[in-house]
Amino acid sequence: MIPADRAQAQRTERLISALGRETALLTELAETLARQRAAVARNDVTALEADVAVAGRVLLTLQEAHRLRGEILVAMGADRDHPLGHLAATLPGSLGGRVERSRAALAAAAAAATREATINRWVLRSALDAGDAYLQALFTGGLPTPYTPGDGRPAPAGPAGVLVDKVA
Repeated sequence: MIPADRAQAQRTERLISALGRETALLTELAETLARQRAAVARNDVTALEADVAVAGRVLLTLQEAHRLRGEILVAMGADRDHPLGHLAATLPGSLGGRVERSRAALAAAAAAATREATINRWVLRSALDAGDAYLQALFTGGLPTPYTPGDGRPAPAGPAGVLVDKVA
């Protein structure tokens, strides 16, 4: 192997390693999002706060890993955001196949993290909507109108409104 080929092979190995780190981070993010959802279901605020901190750390580390991948791509003579699928096709021999497998694993991990984030967004939106509906019913008393629509007589007494003790 001539020195230029050896240097390109080393850069490709660094790229494969970087893709592996990004894949691991995305997998950790997906697992963290699933734990967050479980904490919400258990009403475990402490676990939820801990997982929010973990997710923040993973996202920052993932951002740094993505930046490092861009630097490696530039060192390989490609653009920072060069599509990895196109790059794999230009690499010789087994290196191209290894980059392609790493790219596919990264894409699968990204899809899993996206799926978990989408589910969490739906769960949290549903919980917020249910909480809003509960508060609306709580503070309005959920009472029917005091008159029946036909004869003008008062409706039978129903549950009273909410009594709020203002003494603190």
